[in-house]
Amino acid sequence: MSDHRPLPPLADGSPRPAPATHRHDVKIDVYVKMSSPGEAELEGAIGSAPIRAESGRKGSAIVVTGAAEGHECNIRVRLNRFKKGHDVSGEVHGQPVSGTLTITRNTAVFEGMAGAEHLHYQLDPRGRCSNFGRDLGVHVDYQPLYCEIVGGVDRVPDGVMIALLVPAVLAQRTEE
Repeated sequence: MSDHRPLPPLADGSPRPAPATHRHDVKIDVYVKMSSPGEAELEGAIGSAPIRAESGRKGSAIVVTGAAEGHECNIRVRLNRFKKGHDVSGEVHGQPVSGTLTITRNTAVFEGMAGAEHLHYQLDPRGRCSNFGRDLGVHVDYQPLYCEIVGGVDRVPDGVMIALLVPAVLAQRTEE
């Protein structure tokens, strides 16, 4: 017998996103270490594949390393104090990733490339995530020391990229 009770609302009082209609369900927990907002642990799953990563500070950069769906993944976000955008480089699902992450009070936008594919991820502070304006199906519930990434994606690398960007977004917002 299945349980059809509605899920409780998110921390900000907004309703949880509808159950994923995408191919891969996403449920990732992000725990921020109290010692530093730049250090976080990510653990969860995208579809049936586990994702596990952690972030840390190395100089003026946030480095996120881990594995998802059997692929190693890493990004480095160089936090530039005097520049609007932060340089991003790394590798996700066997593809080199590079671009710029711009974080404001209202949004975080990654513009760049993964291999030969152009990307334009937008993470709204209310949790909505999109690529070139198309809703990805995942929602980020931002809280001070804990975030939850829930929903579903059509492509696993989209879910991985959003998860890897969240620690840098959290670190930058806590420093403002």
